[in-house]
Amino acid sequence: MIKNSLKIKIEKKSILNNKDILSFKIFAKKGQLIEKKDSHASRIGYVIIRSLVIRKEGILANKILNNVIFEYY
Repeated sequence: MIKNSLKIKIEKKSILNNKDILSFKIFAKKGQLIEKKDSHASRIGYVIIRSLVIRKEGILANKILNNVIFEYY
């Protein structure tokens, strides 16, 4: 079991103002000890995007996720 202390930072918060983002949530809290993800229930967050073009959804979701920095120490 791997446990680390967590620090969460969002580099460009303005990206979260996009109208195609239906929901974005991080469940983990600053300083929280987390375990290695082993199931859907142990996820630490999610992003829900809407678009008529599937490729655009994936690009936007990745852009958002790449802006979230999880630092473990």
